Amino acid sequence: MRLWEAELYRLRGELLLQQTVTQAAEAAACFEQALAVARRQQARAWELRAAMSLARLWQRQGKHLEAHHMLAAVYGWFTEGFDTADLQEAKALLEELRPYAKTFTRAQPLPTRHLRKCVPTSGDLEREP
Repeated sequence: MRLWEAELYRLRGELLLQQTVTQAAEAAACFEQALAVARRQQARAWELRAAMSLARLWQRQGKHLEAHHMLAAVYGWFTEGFDTADLQEAKALLEELRPYAKTFTRAQPLPTRHLRKCVPTSGDLEREP
């Protein structure tokens, strides 16, 4: 099992967004892959970080409602640790998105049409920076 795999996908998405705005679809695919890996590994902290990254991207794209629902579903899993930086950041982002959230429903499955663009080869993961 790759302990840091979800975080690596998330960071790859963040780097893609810093390069150019036209990489948004590929970055979203990386965030979605990070979410999928974190869920498979039951790594709630990595899932929260990936959800925040995807929510921020969706917020910039005007998908406020989707961002709020998805992040609220992940945030709702936590029962402690609300003084940590990640949970405080998630709460602040949810507050920003709250005006757009009319009703809360459980997040729908994330689209996976761009996942292949983000999935690194084994050489990508083993290369030194």
